Amino acid sequence: MIDTQLVEQTLKKLEELVPIDMYALDFTTDHYKALMEMLVDEYSAEYLDDNRGAIKEAIVRIFSDSLQTITIALLESGIQIEKAFVYPKKDEHFDRMLHKVTMRLLTVEDNPTVFKPVDYLWILPADVRSDLFGSFRKVKLDVAQEREYIRERIVEVFELESQDIVLFLRSSIYILYYVPPTIVREGEDKRYAGQDPEEMEMLFNQLFPDGAWELIESYMDGIFADKLDFTRIDNETFIETFIPVFRSMIEILLVEYASQIESEKVEGLVGYVLRQYFDDILIATAWEVLALFQERDRNAEAFIRYFKDEIIINEKGKKIQKHAIIDEKGQKWNHNSILSTFMQYEQAEKRMVKQKEKIATIVNRLDEAKNVFSSEKNGRFKVSAEVKEAQMLVIQNQNLIDQFEHKIEELKEKSEENIMRLTRLKKERETVLERSRLASNNADYANRRYKNKQIDMQNWEKQYQANQTLLQEIEEQNEELMHKVELIVKALATVMTKR
Repeated sequence: MIDTQLVEQTLKKLEELVPIDMYALDFTTDHYKALMEMLVDEYSAEYLDDNRGAIKEAIVRIFSDSLQTITIALLESGIQIEKAFVYPKKDEHFDRMLHKVTMRLLTVEDNPTVFKPVDYLWILPADVRSDLFGSFRKVKLDVAQEREYIRERIVEVFELESQDIVLFLRSSIYILYYVPPTIVREGEDKRYAGQDPEEMEMLFNQLFPDGAWELIESYMDGIFADKLDFTRIDNETFIETFIPVFRSMIEILLVEYASQIESEKVEGLVGYVLRQYFDDILIATAWEVLALFQERDRNAEAFIRYFKDEIIINEKGKKIQKHAIIDEKGQKWNHNSILSTFMQYEQAEKRMVKQKEKIATIVNRLDEAKNVFSSEKNGRFKVSAEVKEAQMLVIQNQNLIDQFEHKIEELKEKSEENIMRLTRLKKERETVLERSRLASNNADYANRRYKNKQIDMQNWEKQYQANQTLLQEIEEQNEELMHKVELIVKALATVMTKR
């Protein structure tokens, strides 16, 4: 029979000796010898030797506190420990990483006042999430794999049941315990857990005066990357999980953004919010499936192929009524018709994008042409002023020549000064005439440039108008395709929830 008192005493010594986060295989013979030296102060060596079972039990228990399962052999040479790896097919290096994850989660569990705002919800914030994912930095795993390993450790550490939910949303991790729905008395509104619908509406409007869709939408990507990952999830799993997942999402939102509401009203308000935005949530979900389908994701394609009018027996032997995708106009859609429509839609979108890019280029060229035309217009005015000035100088020069010739010939004032002045004016005449000719040539050149740039600008304006018209035609052609896509999305959103 194991001496329980010795077990407890050994545990106390181990707590002094062993760091709380020690990996079991790091407990060596030196640690064991140190433990025995501590125990010898209270027990004889013979007694300890006869009660090795109690010492082994204590060592097993100290490591079980950190969820490590070990077996121990006590030999004359010391201690030998074997550890059960979380994943037996993985190596020790990987198991050490998982141990690190476990220890970080245990520090959270030890601090409910920090991480547990309500009884049914743990919130692991960004720093904890970063630590957990950081534990895998030395191995090559994608985010989805890391998330699954973390989820499995969370299930173990927090002892979750199948109906409990773990969600990786935005920058945090949420652990939501399943709370059975409130039993509603006869005559009470089951939709809102027995709460008065008008009171729920008033409370919602007080808490979310601008509505809650933007907040809900911010959670959706996390839902699609996690619990409702359509690259992995099948149709039956979706049917089984989408309501509790959406409810959990709304509960988390209320805890984060409306923590002041009374606890007994939370369930009713969750029902109200979910009812208000259920169609929007399903439309967003259908878009997610179809976006993956458009990218030719195999699982998303299988998800779409599932929908047809037939009865099947699933793997559990349960009879399942399947339904076809039928839009509000009564048109039936299948994998091929949806694929064809989306391919047309994809090509139409590409045409539109290409046309808009072409127009953007034309607008840039048109703006450049307008700037150049404006510059040429200003230059033309400047040259025109120069021509007028040169012509004025020619006229002034000729007037002066005429005056002096008149003085010399008619007034007989043939003085040396007048003759010299006349000679100088005649020489200047060549200069001002040359200036006038150059100014006129420049004016002609400026006019030609002006007209060319005007024509260039007008050509770009014509191209702009023509391409704007073409864009409008493309948009009109796309409207019908877009309408078909919207019909498909609504039809899929409807059929996804049918049981």
